[in-house]
Amino acid sequence: MALGLLGSVSCQERSTTTPCRFADNIAVTGDCYDPSAGLTLTATGYGDSPSGFEWVIYALKDSASINGFTARDLKINIEASDHMTVPDSIVNANGRLIVKVATNCQGTLKHSMYYAFVKRTDAVSQCTTWAQQYTK
Repeated sequence: MALGLLGSVSCQERSTTTPCRFADNIAVTGDCYDPSAGLTLTATGYGDSPSGFEWVIYALKDSASINGFTARDLKINIEASDHMTVPDSIVNANGRLIVKVATNCQGTLKHSMYYAFVKRTDAVSQCTTWAQQYTK
């Protein structure tokens, strides 16, 4: 009987799930920006089984952040998956994006921190990329 009890304890599988939580990073592709594809933002590190994502994006004309948010800037709220694409009509007209995403964990929203992305163009290759303005 003791052997049977030991056998059942040792056969239990350990849980490999990660609790649903806020996204610990938002990233963009480091490749040259393709206007026909828009700019795809991807949330990562949010654990298992979120029921959705709510994105907040501020598209700012001022890439230096001197003026802060002004009436000329745009705020976007959208529900999507762990990635979303900002269309070129918005990306092309703005030099800076401030982004956060809330992970919906069975009705509880868990917010990421804000991430700033700026547009950069290489002088030689003329390749335009978007990169995190402040890295962790």
